[in-house]
Amino acid sequence: MGLIQRQSIKYSIISLVGIVIGFLSNIFIYPYDRAFYGVLNFIQSSANLLFPFLSLGAYALIIRFFPEFKSEKKGHHGLLGLVCLVAIAGASIWLLIYPFIRPYLLQFASYLSFDTDILANYEIYIFLLAVVLLFSLIFSNYASVFGRIAIPRLLTDFSIKLLFPVLVFFSYQSWFNQKMLLNGMLFFYVGIVVLLALYILKLGQFKIIPDFKFISSSRFHAMRVYALYGILSALGSMMAQRLDNIMVTLLVSEEGNGIYSIFANMANTIQFPLLALVGIGGPIIAEKIKSGDWEGVKTLYQKTSLNGLIASIFLFLGIGCNLDDLLKLTGNYEALAPFKLIFFCLGFAKLIDMATSLNTQIILYSPFYRFDLLPLMFLAIVNIINNYLFIHLLGYGVTGAAIATLLSIFLYNLIKLIFIQWKFNIQPFTKATLWLLLIGVVTYGVGHIIQPNLGAIPDILFRSVILTAFYVSLVLYLHISDEFKVVVSNYWEKVKKYFK
Repeated sequence: MGLIQRQSIKYSIISLVGIVIGFLSNIFIYPYDRAFYGVLNFIQSSANLLFPFLSLGAYALIIRFFPEFKSEKKGHHGLLGLVCLVAIAGASIWLLIYPFIRPYLLQFASYLSFDTDILANYEIYIFLLAVVLLFSLIFSNYASVFGRIAIPRLLTDFSIKLLFPVLVFFSYQSWFNQKMLLNGMLFFYVGIVVLLALYILKLGQFKIIPDFKFISSSRFHAMRVYALYGILSALGSMMAQRLDNIMVTLLVSEEGNGIYSIFANMANTIQFPLLALVGIGGPIIAEKIKSGDWEGVKTLYQKTSLNGLIASIFLFLGIGCNLDDLLKLTGNYEALAPFKLIFFCLGFAKLIDMATSLNTQIILYSPFYRFDLLPLMFLAIVNIINNYLFIHLLGYGVTGAAIATLLSIFLYNLIKLIFIQWKFNIQPFTKATLWLLLIGVVTYGVGHIIQPNLGAIPDILFRSVILTAFYVSLVLYLHISDEFKVVVSNYWEKVKKYFK
């Protein structure tokens, strides 16, 4: 088994375990201190929004320009050190200018009815975490160019799945005050950066002396342009993904963001198949586009959409039909139940992402890759407007952020679908997609009819078994997907052998 296959398997296992831990934390820990959980998500989201400015686009240069810098003998011309210097320069510039622009930012925030006290209370944590996240991303990207993704994933994503429940549990038990816990969070992130640096050192690739002579004027121009593209792309992506947490906190409350984050985590579970399929399908799409095999691109586009939807709809049904019982398990049903619509809005947004599957990859790997920045920036702007409109002006509060996100994701993917249809004459949907959506609607109806009233856990188990049998049977009977049929047949054969 090759390095890529081993790393991919490890990556998938780590991701799956992380999702399970996150889901359990969502049910049994986060609801007990929603305010502090909201604070943690606000600081993390704000730091993610800030670090593209601090980075000056440096982290984006690693994967794009490593093939040019690659030279074992010359320490890859010190690309890692060069990127770190740019990041340090960016953070230093921000540190110098922020005291001058801070009064104007707070004044503008106050004009928009944002809670400026929250901004003032956590601004130092946001800045420090942004710096740490920046170097974490730099080292993770650098490790990935050597085919190493499992350990960085374990350190950066999986460890946070463990950290947040611990911090919220300590806060709920009043074992430490909030300041101590936030300081502990920062030290934990710093420890991750140190471990990543040591990991790169262990690989023998910690070469940090830049070779400025290697950077010709033409190469410097190319890197500068790509870095700017990286800033805008990362900023658009973060504003699309993290803005709701920030605006809910500033326009509603920390507890409101905690509630929103609990339902958002549930919805994020639905996206797991998309992450796996993009990781597998992305390189294949790139190769097919490079060879001009657009019929192959179309086939993969449609199969990825269909098979991903089969899995995502199944997860959506599993959570959606059992949502009441899942909330009962939290011990905070009365506080959370009024906000169930958040899950359904965000869940539908994830299904839309899954249905349009590889549209981003098709654009990025085509000659029109620069176009991808336009819908991304459009999404960012529309998301700002929608969040402010639905949360504040229309008064929907926490639920308004979910409505805004659903609308923004729909428009974002619609633009890309229209562009791909226009330029390449392909789209991801088939007749089987319509049948699958009908199966999902019918199964959801069946799920709500099944009310055994045996208790939360027995009800979840009983309903899940019935829904699984019903959903899978319909998908197989109507021949929705040959690939799905093969997977089910293989597992069924293994089950029969096990019981023989």
